[in-house]
Amino acid sequence: MPLLRRPDASPHLRIEPLTWLRYVLTELPQRAGDADIEDLLPFNFAKTATA
Repeated sequence: MPLLRRPDASPHLRIEPLTWLRYVLTELPQRAGDADIEDLLPFNFAKTATA
């Protein structure tokens, strides 16, 4: 499964691609260079966004 897809190709995740991208671009600069960023992946964001 490719990491990047067309924005309309993620309906199974039930997240808005632009919402996810804004979240990532906001969170990423706040993290240390060696920080784990696995929670920023779309399928993990879907878990935290619905919680």
